[in-house]
Amino acid sequence: MQKDNNVKDKLSVQKPQIEARTYQEDSTPEEIAMLKERVYMYDENIIFYDEIPVVCPFNINLFFQKAEDLADELDQPGLIIDVSGVTHPNAETRKVINKRFKMICDKVSHVAFVTGKNVLMNTTIRFVMFGTDLKSFSVHKNSVEAVAKIKEKLNGK
Repeated sequence: MQKDNNVKDKLSVQKPQIEARTYQEDSTPEEIAMLKERVYMYDENIIFYDEIPVVCPFNINLFFQKAEDLADELDQPGLIIDVSGVTHPNAETRKVINKRFKMICDKVSHVAFVTGKNVLMNTTIRFVMFGTDLKSFSVHKNSVEAVAKIKEKLNGK
């Protein structure tokens, strides 16, 4: 399999600076817009979701809604979710994650998670995904691996 040398460059785009705190409904319009920018089209059939450091139901719903809106315009795109810099979600947030995955699972062909080398997050992902109807997911150390896996799945390999 040939590696895409542009992957790192595309994923290294300057991101808005996000504070390591929870964002809620009372966030400013500018903060909400900045959060929404973290879910974007990586290429024509891959959605990239760059999670913020402190997850909560509000940002999970905000991010998943944008991912669903993008997926609605495509035919079974791949979804990359980068949780490499994220704190462990609490029980309430995990319930929201399960609910949102049940809503998006039929809209995407595969979800590739980026965790860095976080063994606890790898375990959490497998635990949370067990409670969803998502049929295809994988866990990766970096975005380059995740993009390669998504492209492999999209190409039917």
